[in-house]
Amino acid sequence: MSMSEKKSGAGKTKDHIFWENEVQANKLMAVLNLITIVLFCIVWFMIKQQFFYAYGLERLDGLFLLALLVAIASTGVSYKVHFEKRWVKYLLMAMLINLLAVADVVFTYNVSILMILPMVISCRYFSTRYTMEISLVSFAVFFLSTVMGAFFGDLDLNSLELPLGTVIEIKDEPWLYDTVYAMQIPFDRMVYLKDVLHFSYLVDFMQALTVFLGCVSLSYFGNKLILRQKEMSESAARTHSELEVAANIQMAALPAEPPRNCCFELIGSMKPAKEVGGDFYDYFMVDAKHLYFVIADVSGKGVPAAMFMMEAKSILADQARMKKSPAEILNGANKALCLHNQENMFVTAWAGILETSTGKLCFASAGHEDPVIKAADGSVSFLREDHDMPLGCFDLLNYSEYERQLSPGMEMCCYTDGVTEAMNAEDKMFGAERLLAVMNAAREATAEELMEHVKKNVAAFVGEADQFDDLTLLYLKYNGSADQALASA
Repeated sequence: MSMSEKKSGAGKTKDHIFWENEVQANKLMAVLNLITIVLFCIVWFMIKQQFFYAYGLERLDGLFLLALLVAIASTGVSYKVHFEKRWVKYLLMAMLINLLAVADVVFTYNVSILMILPMVISCRYFSTRYTMEISLVSFAVFFLSTVMGAFFGDLDLNSLELPLGTVIEIKDEPWLYDTVYAMQIPFDRMVYLKDVLHFSYLVDFMQALTVFLGCVSLSYFGNKLILRQKEMSESAARTHSELEVAANIQMAALPAEPPRNCCFELIGSMKPAKEVGGDFYDYFMVDAKHLYFVIADVSGKGVPAAMFMMEAKSILADQARMKKSPAEILNGANKALCLHNQENMFVTAWAGILETSTGKLCFASAGHEDPVIKAADGSVSFLREDHDMPLGCFDLLNYSEYERQLSPGMEMCCYTDGVTEAMNAEDKMFGAERLLAVMNAAREATAEELMEHVKKNVAAFVGEADQFDDLTLLYLKYNGSADQALASA
């Protein structure tokens, strides 16, 4: 606990979140009381200017002005301590109850119902105890103000029990209260008080009691809701922190740098739609003359896809290190992924082995998107072959393998469906043909420039819409054999 918290009184609270709420509630309470003070001053001024009349006001003039001064002083003290003392809420509420009680003395008709205002405002503190305390004080204070108002405020003629045949003549005295006393008309003060309490205060009391029960319930359940929200917020924060760690682990699992080889240029990029994703790419030299590379997309999103992605990437790499062909790599990985796949997830993958000395590319596809290939003359097209089933669906599959001869200067861009199926606000997809056009417009770009060009075009197309799927790219340029690459350099 910091020194500032001790000075402000925050150390006395059970939960810091309720202390912050209390400070905010105090500020709101101060604003409401200032509004009440202004309204009372306006009403007081209008009475003085005889816009309307409140009986007995000249007798209570000092009391009313004293209540206003106390209210103003209390608000000033609250601002002075920045609302960060435990007693501020009691001071502000006492000020409000005091003002309303004085008003109830002066204006005896239907003013007692104002006792519900402190109860309702107290709910903002979400403390059942505080709401009950304010409610009990309100009931007591407004009972006393009603008793005082019965004798010092307006006289309620309906509550008078006068002898039969009593005639009231208003002559010199302009108001009923003065007239009754001036004419010395006998009436029982206790009976009058009983009738005032019965017909006025009791009705307001029952209404206020109903409000009281609702306010107590609101404070209680509001308190529970805040605690529940706090728990959910802390849980979400922990989950977010854990996902950040998982994302860092996942990104660290991707190859950091491509193999240094003059025969080719290689670069990969992945942008997950959530904290963690299901896309991945991988590459490494199987031996001195053969480059293995793969791009894949796991079904689903989030943590399950990320976990399955890590497993699939590891299995594919293990198969490749055994110097298998692309079809054999996919066959072995498929059997391994089918063994323990209770969640019925699957992986689309495009795997290739490039013989760097000759440019011969062997590849196999497990239901993945066709790469875009750019010939040495700059023409762009899809490298289309038949697609086999994704990995993890059936363990008895045998994947087909294809070959393509790459000549020096040829480029290839592999991608996941997060590129072609990126959607804008109008629910239109980026599409394979648009990707082909984007790459065709960047014939002279370097590997890094081409990757950025594709990502910027996808981002511009999507606009304000959310990224729905992971966006992964893998770019390969074949420079020729070592001798050819050095000669061209």
